[in-house]
This record gives sequence, C-alpha cells and structure tokens, in this order.
Amino acid sequence: MISYINQTEAKGIPVYTYVDPSGLASSAGSYIAMASDYIFMGPGSSIGPSSPVVLGGSSSETASMIQLMTGLAVAHGKNVTAALSMISSDATYTSPEALALNLVDGQANNLSAFLQIEGLASSENAPNVVVLNPNLYANFLTFLSDSFVDGILITVGVLAILLDIYHGSVILSVVGLIMIGLGLIGAEIIGAPLIGLLFLIIGAALILFEFKTGHGFMMITGIVVGVIGAFLLTPSYITYSPSASSSSPFSESNLFTAAALIIVAFMVAYYLQYIIRSLGKKKYTGLEGMIGKDVEVKEELVPEGWVSFEGQRWKARLVSGEKALVGEKVVVRSNEGLTLLVEKK
Repeated sequence: MISYINQTEAKGIPVYTYVDPSGLASSAGSYIAMASDYIFMGPGSSIGPSSPVVLGGSSSETASMIQLMTGLAVAHGKNVTAALSMISSDATYTSPEALALNLVDGQANNLSAFLQIEGLASSENAPNVVVLNPNLYANFLTFLSDSFVDGILITVGVLAILLDIYHGSVILSVVGLIMIGLGLIGAEIIGAPLIGLLFLIIGAALILFEFKTGHGFMMITGIVVGVIGAFLLTPSYITYSPSASSSSPFSESNLFTAAALIIVAFMVAYYLQYIIRSLGKKKYTGLEGMIGKDVEVKEELVPEGWVSFEGQRWKARLVSGEKALVGEKVVVRSNEGLTLLVEKK
C-alpha cells in the first residue's frame, strides 16, 4: 500500500481516483484514494473504514496510519477530522456524505461521466487517452475479496474432501484443499468476522461427520450451516446498496447460488447413500454369494456328496453330523476351493 501511495505522490501530474457505483474504497483503498489529487464517487459507493484492525495491524501501526492519513488529508486539502474518523471510529461515508464533509471532490454516475466532467475523456484536444484495466492478478484478488465466494469455496472444498473419502481418489482432496485455501486467503483479505468463520468451521465438521453417520442428514445440515456462514462472513464495515450491483451478500445471484448448493447437497446425499449401499451389499454371485444360504442335498452327504443351489450342482462336505440324506436342507458355512462346507439345519 505504501508503495502505491509513493508512486501516486511521485507522479508529478494530477492523479484522480474514481470509486465505481456501489463500490467501496476501504482499507488500503481509502489511503490510496486520499493520496490522489481528486476523488470522485459513483452512486451507492462508500469510502472507509481505514482502521489498521481491518488491515491486521497493531496499536503501533494505528499511530503510523493516523500520521499517514493526516499528512495525506492536509496535503490534498481534505477534511482531516473526517479522514481520521475512518481510522479511529471505523467511519464509513456514502458519496453524498463524503462530498458534504469535503472528503471527496465530486460525484459522477459512471466512469465515462467522470472523465467528461474532469475533461479527461478522449477528444480532439486529448486524443491519446489510454485505459489500463486491472491485470489477471488484480482481478483474482477482487474475486477472492467477495465474502460470499470465500464461504462457498470453503464449504464446497470440505464437501469435495468428503466425496474423496468414499471415492478414494487423491484428486478431489487436492481440489478441496485448494478451494479451502483460497477461501481462507479471501477471508484474510477482507478481515472476515469471527462469527462467519465459526459457522464455516461447524459446517465443515458436520459435513465430515457424515462419513461416520452415513445417512446424509449431517452433510445437508453442514451445507446449510456453511451457507449461513458464507452470508455472515461479510465484514461489519461493508455497507449495502439497493442497486443491482450491490456489495451486499444477500444479492439475487448469491441467494440463487445458496439455493442451488443446498439442492446439490440433497443430490450428493442421495449419491452417497447409493455408494454406501453398494459398499455394504453382499456379492450374490459365485461361492461368496452362497454363504448362509440353504441348499438341497441331491446325493447323500457321508460326509461328502452333492447339493443343488438355484439349479446348479455343487460338491459339498458335511462338517457337522454323520450324514445328510437326499432331499434334506443344509446351510452353506464356507468353502474350500470349489467344495462347499455345509451344516445340517
């Protein structure tokens, strides 16, 4: 962050910051904005907070950040008191509030309007305007900065590990661990609250406990708890906008994703039941399928002879009693090669 601020200060030309509609200039973003010569904000956007607690800092770092913010506000003619409140009180200002407090320089409905207002748009007088979009890494960090995405990554990652326990392939476990890791990195970036992480941990434990119970209920409950944790993972300083691109975790797309994930949980539960039944089912072909079955004596067992099972004749040896007569029912207990070991009922 300090590097970006130094680069901004060293440009030697006017530097502008525009906060997109429904966007949030918080944490390091608020300092970089304050280092700009001009700040404009879109509808529904906010600036702040700037507390080092969000950044993972200590009390000594808080003093350093206060000193830095004071210097930036004074250098660019901004409201020092309002700027420091973003650190000391975790204050967050909407675009009208920030403009009224002289924390920003103006408002614009979109980026194009902002460029027109400031005379930065491409024209005959300025034909060489170049727009640089965020690189892949920046977009990746933006993706991980979505609290709901972080929660879903962690929950689905644990579910993948559960499936791998039944399948026995390493791939799903590796994918699951990567997803959990990415979710935790994102949670660290946004400074996720403890309550959201606690719900995710409980959800993960319930999902993995499904391996012990095997009836699907624990896994479905764990998914539901994990989804709740994903919603609760949003930091308290995030403000919500009713616009379509709102940063609220309760957006229409997130609610749809949550519902879809719960439906998938029921499907996975059914699939696991199928796997469990397949693993527990006895083999009904060959000699193993005959263990415990009744067979009919076709040739007297004294102690060896022949028996019939489902129309097939098998050599058998009586292991208890002296003999078994033709027509009697005996029980298959085991086998020696192709010879059945039987007992009288």
